[in-house]
Amino acid sequence: MATEILAAARGIYAIESMVNGFRYVGSAVSIRRRWAEHRRDLEAGRHKNSKLQRAWNKYGAESFRFLVLEPVTDSGDLVAREQHWIDSLNAVAAGFNILPVAGSCLGRKHSAETKAKMRASTLGQIMPPEAIKKLADRMRGTKQSPETIAKRSAALMGRICPAEVRAKISAANMGRKPTPESIAKRLEKMKGIPFTAEHRAKLSEAGKGRTQSEETRLKISAAHRGRRHTEEHRLKNSLANKGKTLTPEHRAKIAEGNRGKVISEEQKRMLSESRKGIPLTDEHKAKLKASHVGMTGRKHSPETIEKMKAAQRAAAAKRKAAAETEASNDLLFQHAGRRVTAH
Repeated sequence: MATEILAAARGIYAIESMVNGFRYVGSAVSIRRRWAEHRRDLEAGRHKNSKLQRAWNKYGAESFRFLVLEPVTDSGDLVAREQHWIDSLNAVAAGFNILPVAGSCLGRKHSAETKAKMRASTLGQIMPPEAIKKLADRMRGTKQSPETIAKRSAALMGRICPAEVRAKISAANMGRKPTPESIAKRLEKMKGIPFTAEHRAKLSEAGKGRTQSEETRLKISAAHRGRRHTEEHRLKNSLANKGKTLTPEHRAKIAEGNRGKVISEEQKRMLSESRKGIPLTDEHKAKLKASHVGMTGRKHSPETIEKMKAAQRAAAAKRKAAAETEASNDLLFQHAGRRVTAH
């Protein structure tokens, strides 16, 4: 191993192969100490730079020499001067340097074997709460580029989380409520993206047999109160439900859920307005006729009979009032006509 005099305590150095002229460029506050560290790791076969280690193993220590490229007075200038020498000597493409940027891991690509080792070394490790908080604080407010988002999406495509991971995520999110801004962003992002048939089938299977609590139902009802579907949405619902037949069990549940409910006058008016001008189909008429035939012999409860009588009395009173108003208007017109004739 040929070694030149290390006159500078601080500066930029190079480890050069005398076989092909390739160099490893680095910087150090103490060049002597750094060279001792390099030599120790290379001779032990554990140097972090795999390119330099392979060349050392192949050619031997006597084929390398240690050079001081530039003494540096101020430690703050070390990284900048190191970058200058990496670029000027083309130390990445035609040398032993792996990282193109001095003092940074930017641009480094790990092999599949290295990635597997790194993954195995961290498997099962749990970060302390303090470290998690620091990471969260550092990442808060940062936005990923569209390219990064696309890469992450492609990498996760088709991957299925194990049941244990799902349970952890569910427990971590239990009780957390997204902000209105977060909900609005998610809705905006999902707008116009149709669900695939496979996704719909999974959602249907996941929700099958699940019963929502009364509190959840009330929240959903309150959230939807006053909202009206657009004409486009109504048309889609109509086309999606066309030809579908409710099972007897489903009908029984709907009937039980609506039992005792009273429709408001406004809702009645809206229902009447929405059905105005829509003729009944022959099939619908036949079903209504069959349902009336089936009602023969059925007895209404006293409460229902009283409601029906009250509705009939109110309708009769309304018709009577309208007739009296019309008769009064006719008399007024007659008197008005007589006065005109008298004059």
